[in-house]
Amino acid sequence: MNIPSGKNLLIRVDADGKIGYGHFMRSLALAQAWTKQGGEVSFLSSKMPEELKDILKIERMTLYNFTGESGSQLDAELTVNLAQKLKIDWVIADGYSFGGGYQKYCKNKKLNLLISDDYGHSDHYYADIVLNRGLHGQERMYRTREPYTKLLLGHQFVSLRDEFMVWRDWQRKISPRGTNILVSFGGADNSRLLTKVVGAIKELAETFKTKIILGQASKLKEVKCINIDYLINTKNMAALMGWADIGICGGGVTLAEMAFMGLPSISIKTAPNQYSVQKYASEYGATVFLGTAAEVTVDQITLALRALSRDKLKRQQISKAGRNLIDGYGNERIIKYMLSQRCY
Repeated sequence: MNIPSGKNLLIRVDADGKIGYGHFMRSLALAQAWTKQGGEVSFLSSKMPEELKDILKIERMTLYNFTGESGSQLDAELTVNLAQKLKIDWVIADGYSFGGGYQKYCKNKKLNLLISDDYGHSDHYYADIVLNRGLHGQERMYRTREPYTKLLLGHQFVSLRDEFMVWRDWQRKISPRGTNILVSFGGADNSRLLTKVVGAIKELAETFKTKIILGQASKLKEVKCINIDYLINTKNMAALMGWADIGICGGGVTLAEMAFMGLPSISIKTAPNQYSVQKYASEYGATVFLGTAAEVTVDQITLALRALSRDKLKRQQISKAGRNLIDGYGNERIIKYMLSQRCY
């Protein structure tokens, strides 16, 4: 599959300590796949931390900034103006502020539009394509849509970044005892939850080697512990998942990445929109789900981590379930469908 010459993509996405980095990371994954097939990608954002700007520089993708309310009329006008100036073929908007008004304006200006969604946030959908990568995505969530609006729903459309693709044929070996622990809750500030996790790890009498990923937004005060390393702005997440025996994460992008890597995980819901996390556990057995960040206790995390670290069979089952669920071909499926659609 090759993208015809001159096929340009504009991604409208925001990221910060409150929103988190998940929208950006899955957009980046699709952007990387687009450029690998010969297309060009630009980003438009009203909020973007320096660490993510640096990633775009490395990827040689242009970032356009503006100051204004996300999803507003001004936002829609700026999106359209930039798309027309750059001769954009497709606009992808990923975020919960891109409602019916934003979409309708873009479509009235003859743009091809894909909305990346999680829970049916818009009052009406005017986009050409609505993409929901979650396990919970169902057509009934999008009943109020235009007749031409197509739906791409489900885990077969999960987008993974380039760094994970080199691991697609890798086979994980499950250790008799799980001792290498990787903790990551994305780029949002989850300091209170991380404090609970650190407390659980310290409380255990086991010998763990733990790596905790911190985003720039994290306000966690590093708790000194001989077997805990804190990593900031790491660029090798896939390799860290390959190193780990057990992952502890939220219910968003990182959970899908751990599933793809066959990393047995303990997951905690860190945002209201993470509807899929329970299905990962209850329907597929691809994680151990503990509940919400506000309600989970240190004792619950302690007990779950101790049990999973000692249960090789359980870790094998979770690993296999995750690999079967997320196959790494999501970007290819999305792009193939986009290119098959009739463009203006």
